[in-house]
This record gives sequence, C-alpha cells and structure tokens, in this order.
Amino acid sequence: MAKDGVSESSYQTGVSEEDKGKVTKRLLLGVGGAILAGLLALIPTDKLDLSSPTQPTFAYLVPILESKQEYARIEDLVTYAEWPAVQSKVKAILEGKQNLKTAMLQVAKLEADPKAAEKMREHARDAADYLSQVDYDAYFDTLIPPSGKQSIEFTDFSLKSLAASKKSLESFLALVDSEQLEAAQSQVSARSAFLQQTYEQVQAQPERPEDAPPPLAEAEADTPVPDPAGQANLQVQVQVQGEGGSL
Repeated sequence: MAKDGVSESSYQTGVSEEDKGKVTKRLLLGVGGAILAGLLALIPTDKLDLSSPTQPTFAYLVPILESKQEYARIEDLVTYAEWPAVQSKVKAILEGKQNLKTAMLQVAKLEADPKAAEKMREHARDAADYLSQVDYDAYFDTLIPPSGKQSIEFTDFSLKSLAASKKSLESFLALVDSEQLEAAQSQVSARSAFLQQTYEQVQAQPERPEDAPPPLAEAEADTPVPDPAGQANLQVQVQVQGEGGSL
C-alpha cells in the first residue's frame, strides 16, 4: 500500500469507499438543486416579487386607464400600417412611465380577496403578453419586405392581439373596487381636460413669422432705453432746485 496515496484496491474499484460517499452526497445535492430550480421556474415571476405597494390602489389604476385610452389610437395606427408609431406606442405602455403590467400587479397585491387577486395577476400577464404581440416584428421575420398578402396577415394578427389584450384589461378592471376605479377615472379625466385646454390655448395663439424675434426680445425692444445725458441734466436740475429751496 502506498503511503498518502491511492491504494491498490482504489485502482481496482476506481473510487475509495470514503470518496464514494462524498460523490454520492454531491450528486444528491446537485439533483436536489436542479429540481428546486425547475420548481422555481414553474412559479410566475410576479409571485416571486415580494415588494409591497407604496401607493393607494387608485394611484396605480391611473396609468392603467391611461394605457387603455391608447388602444383606440393603436388600432388606427395598425389599420393604416403605421408600424413605427405602433411600436413606439406599445413600448411606451409596456416599458415606459405607464408600465402597464407592473401597475396591474401592484393593484393585485392590494386586493384583499386571494381568488380575485390571482385572477388579476392572470389578466395582467395576458394583457401585457397580447399587447406585446401587436408588434409583429417580434414574432415574424420581417427582414424581407412582406408581400401584400403577408401585410394583410400581419395586420390581422396585430388587431386580434390588441383585441385580446383589451379584453383581458377590461376583465381586470371589472374585478377592481368601484370606488377606487372612480377615483382613478376622475384623475384621468381631469388630466385629459387640462392637456386639452393647454393644447387649445397653444393652437389659438397667432402664428409667428419665421424671422420674428422671440417674445422676450420683443419685450426688451419695447422697453425705452434711458438716455445718460438726459439723466445727467435731470440730476443737475434737481440739485439746483434743492439749493434754491434751501436759500
């Protein structure tokens, strides 16, 4: 037997009895880790989000309702094949300030009824997934310009995806507390009225010639420039009158 080395029996069996136990333990740990990772993969990622909402329900409903208002515009853009504008609108809703899916999941977290909350999460996933499919570039190879028939198929696919997303969104809103929904709708209506009023005021302003100076420059031009010589004469007159009065 070799000292501090591998014994003759180790050569015959390949692995010593002590090492067999270590190998078996590592294999069990590896298999267990793989099973755990597989089980975690089956859990929707929104359920793994343990963060708590920091705002009331109606505050999260505002971007959801604003997103819903954009659906009619997206439908028009798809119908007229304005694809860059479609992509921009969809991206703004899903990834921009509105962040539709995140807002919907936050509302679900604030729902007291576990069954209703689960339904809300399901509708949130569906609404976001279907809306992302409106951008057909993500699902079809469009490096080659599509034929007329393909363009019709793409448009039909996008419109159906948009309709499915809208249906899921409306099903989600049907589960929301009516008072919270009303409060959010009031905020959306007030904001829309303000934006409309601002737009009308801008449109009502007369058009300025291209070579016209900015308003600040016009105001400065209308302001009289003081005459240094006139100011000096005025100071002399005041001084003489003052001296005359003292006499």
